Amino acid sequence: MNFAQKMKSYRQKNNWTQQEVAERLNVSRKTISSWENSRSYPDIFMLVQISDLYRVSLDDLLREDHKMIDSYKQEHEINKKERRTFIFSYIINVIMSVILLAKPVIMGNLTLRKFTWVLVLALIFNTLVLLKYIDWKRLKMKYGFYLCWLVLAVMQFELTTSSLSTMPGDIHNYLGYVSGRITGYILFGFCVTATIWLYPQFKSKIEQ
Repeated sequence: MNFAQKMKSYRQKNNWTQQEVAERLNVSRKTISSWENSRSYPDIFMLVQISDLYRVSLDDLLREDHKMIDSYKQEHEINKKERRTFIFSYIINVIMSVILLAKPVIMGNLTLRKFTWVLVLALIFNTLVLLKYIDWKRLKMKYGFYLCWLVLAVMQFELTTSSLSTMPGDIHNYLGYVSGRITGYILFGFCVTATIWLYPQFKSKIEQ
């Protein structure tokens, strides 16, 4: 008997409808139907709740259903890969953030400053990768987040104000240049702030 058959059997032994089981597990009736028809499987945390609800062991629920076990193994491998990707991307983000924050000191000449936008674009792309793998429920983006974002953007603007005043060219080119730089500061501020706010998730993944 596979998991889907067991789910249906346990429910019928208790004389419960799919809706009643759904309410007890705090999921939708459609989800229960999906489990009972082998269209999907519950995650491991929900599996524990099902075990408690029907008063059966996890071994009883999983036994004989090799397809379900293979599904959990595959999910575990995917989670491991996502965890490694997150850790690697986070470390790269920290390194690039430190370099860009120290830019006014270590990139004093024009040749080095040409690489700034390459780093900013790489930081933005890497941050997007990070945001793909985060737990949004744990990310509390409240006033502190936005204040940090504003401070970092303004700080970068203040540190590079002198370079703006010495830019040659007509007024249209100058305004375009300034607008581009300000946009860069805003995006940079967001990326660094996101990196700071994601540290607890990085720490938890390292400890796993």
